[in-house]
Amino acid sequence: MRKLLFLAGIAGLLAPAAAETIRMRDGSYHSGEVLSADDDIVRIRFAENGLELDLKWDQLASGEAQRIRSRMATEKAARVKIDGEVIYTKSETIEGVVQEESADRLKLKSAKGVKEIAKAGIMRREKTKINALSVYTPDEFYASTSSRYDVATAAGNFELGDLCLEIALYVQAKEHFAKALELDPGWKARVEPRLAKAEAGVKELEAAAMLKEAEKLTAEDKLEEAVAKYKEIVEKYPGTAAAAKAADLAAKGEGDVTALKGEQKKEADKKLAKSYYDEMKALLGKAVAKKDLTFDDQRTYVEKGLATEILDNLAVRLKVDRKQLELDWKARELDEWKTASYGEGSWLLDPPDLAIEKGTSQDDLAKKRQQAQLIADLKKQAADQRKLVNEWWAKQNTTAKISWLTAYAAEKTMMIKPVEHANCSKCAGKGILGSSSLCLRCLGTGLDRVVSYK
Repeated sequence: MRKLLFLAGIAGLLAPAAAETIRMRDGSYHSGEVLSADDDIVRIRFAENGLELDLKWDQLASGEAQRIRSRMATEKAARVKIDGEVIYTKSETIEGVVQEESADRLKLKSAKGVKEIAKAGIMRREKTKINALSVYTPDEFYASTSSRYDVATAAGNFELGDLCLEIALYVQAKEHFAKALELDPGWKARVEPRLAKAEAGVKELEAAAMLKEAEKLTAEDKLEEAVAKYKEIVEKYPGTAAAAKAADLAAKGEGDVTALKGEQKKEADKKLAKSYYDEMKALLGKAVAKKDLTFDDQRTYVEKGLATEILDNLAVRLKVDRKQLELDWKARELDEWKTASYGEGSWLLDPPDLAIEKGTSQDDLAKKRQQAQLIADLKKQAADQRKLVNEWWAKQNTTAKISWLTAYAAEKTMMIKPVEHANCSKCAGKGILGSSSLCLRCLGTGLDRVVSYK
């Protein structure tokens, strides 16, 4: 049942090229199929005689090359798009493919796995196009799409090999490019560069797998075996990313296992932090897209649910133990600090002190006494504005909302430096505009709240 549903979801993808009218530089028109194209050559099968010819782009009429290139780029981008849905509930937004549905429940396959959702809890659902690889593995996608290509022809194998390159299935890509060349040696000039990419990809995968084995040996304190494995990677897979790393680790391993382990942890922490930050940004984007949620709803989500959901999602995506992932995140050691600013929403976290009130010298005190009425008026205006939080929040654009929530998430859930402040960009830190108007951007505080976190 699930396989049938998956097949149905991709049924509209990757249809064979259709015949079209192609205008040549000499002014003639021909009916043909564009089989493939790259930076230099476009391959066309002409309907009138069945010939397949490789033409240079400048052999086509002016504007024709751009038309074909644009269309093929669009078609290529759509190759991994499938029909899906976005499901909105009170607590989350999930994107995926509905596998089963009854009167009161549905099963949705998403990047998090298969989840059963009660329809009573669904606030809204929308049909959309989604990236198939966010739901299915590359192998699943390949298994269900490969039948749409004519692998009895060089063109079919070339196109399928190109798709495999796109989704990092280098072994399959290599097989299809080799088959295309076997079926029609005339494809050599076009196949060989892609075949080289596929072979390089295969080597990268093999080297990366061997690197994991070596790192595991290091973690188990089998240093001599690990160093031997690192050297083997360097010798067997020169030029790969894994070989470059293995060379460095081999040198460190020969000197000090502690240094080697420290290097591994440092690298792992950097990768985990990047994944965490990326997932946080994605989830905050989904949160601010929910128009029915108030500012307090979104702030509460950041305080109580965001960090947990990030780790839940990463455990599924990275295929690691959830508890161990949380321990690794808590024990992270990072050199780089990131910064986030509350921007014009800094007044939500900072005390309601006005910049005009600051200062303790005798001159400052005398000036405050002279401006007592103005200060009182400004404080009342600021206090009134502070009550209109949801109205203010609704006027902010998506970028501003995500920035504010990022700063709040950092301050509430991460390691931070002492909070710093920058002058408000509108009033230059004065808190007022002119001689008596309250700066509505900072509500008189004159400051932007900035958080450094990791």
